[in-house]
Amino acid sequence: MAETVTAPNVVAILRRHAEERAEQHAAAFVTDPDREDGARWLTYAELDREARSIAVRLREHVAPGDRVVLLYPAGLAFLTAFFGCLYAGAVAVPSSLPGRYRHERYRVKRIADDAGATAILTDTGTRPDVEEWITEEGLDQLPCWSPTTAPGRARTAGKRRPPATTRSPCCSTPRDPPAIPRA
Repeated sequence: MAETVTAPNVVAILRRHAEERAEQHAAAFVTDPDREDGARWLTYAELDREARSIAVRLREHVAPGDRVVLLYPAGLAFLTAFFGCLYAGAVAVPSSLPGRYRHERYRVKRIADDAGATAILTDTGTRPDVEEWITEEGLDQLPCWSPTTAPGRARTAGKRRPPATTRSPCCSTPRDPPAIPRA
């Protein structure tokens, strides 16, 4: 437990575990606790590798300190996207999916607006619904992509946003993001 207290950040802890406990389970997503195959597992090495891959893509499109809304169904993809944001120096803004009902969709829009989001990450299966929601809510300025696909808004693809100049009081001093760990 002492290492958690002395580690500079959660990324350093994950990196250390990926090096020292590579094949140990880091996380599980349980779909059916009564079945032997009712869970999907990620090792520390897998979580680290997938998070680094997402971080590399994120750094191409968002600046350190930018807010990235994570719209994922329950599962391990959310976890890898969350750590990908941390590795890239971006601020992960978890949210539920927009849903079918107007109040659910409005709530997620308010989360994106309040956070000052500059991008949205989602999984491939949910992306069409999320892009439809983006259009309906007039959030077309936000690039939306899945870590395994190109950004959905061509006008922002390949362009890296400059660091935001306005920060909330808790984040008023922009800091250099952590270096993306190499394997």
